[in-house]
Amino acid sequence: MDEKKAREDHSQEEPKPKKHKKLRYIIIGVIILLLLLLLHCCGQKESYGDVLLGEIDWDEPASLQEQVDAAVAAGMTNVFMNTNIYLEDGNSEANLLIQNAETNPAPIQVDLIRDDTGETLYESEVIPVGYKIEEGKLLQDLDPGEYGCTAVFSILNPDDASEVINQVKLNVTVTVKN
Repeated sequence: MDEKKAREDHSQEEPKPKKHKKLRYIIIGVIILLLLLLLHCCGQKESYGDVLLGEIDWDEPASLQEQVDAAVAAGMTNVFMNTNIYLEDGNSEANLLIQNAETNPAPIQVDLIRDDTGETLYESEVIPVGYKIEEGKLLQDLDPGEYGCTAVFSILNPDDASEVINQVKLNVTVTVKN
C-alpha cells in the first residue's frame, strides 16, 4: 500500500512542475516585455517641451543657409575706428577715424570710455550711414601715458535716432605723448 501511495503522490506531483514551468514562462515574458519597453523609452531623444535634441531634416539646406545669410546681412553693422589713438599732448585732437560704412543699415553714435575710471572721453554726434569722423577733441585733458578704453558703437533706429537697437564694443588704446 505504501507503494500505491507513493505512485499516487508521484502522479500528483507531476502537474506541479507544469504549473511552475507556465509561471516561469509568464515571468520571463513579462521581464522581456519590460526590458523592451525600457529600451524603447530610453532610445527616444530627450525633449524639453517644444525643444528637441537633434538637427532639422531639411530637403534644401542650401536654401536654408541662403535665408540665414540674408537675415544676418540685413542686420549686420560694420564698425570701423582707429584702435590705437595717438595724441601729441592731452589737449590736442585725437585721430579717431570713425566710419559708418555705406553698407550699414542704420546711423550710429560712438562713445569712448576709459576702462579704469568709467569716464567718457569722447562722445560723437549721430553719424549717418556713409559718413565719418576723422578727428575729434576729447572731453578732458589727459596726462601723458597709455589708457585702455572701450569704444561703444550704438546702432540707432533709422526711424528714431534716439532709440538704440544694438551695441557693439571695441577695445581701444589712447596714447598721450606729452
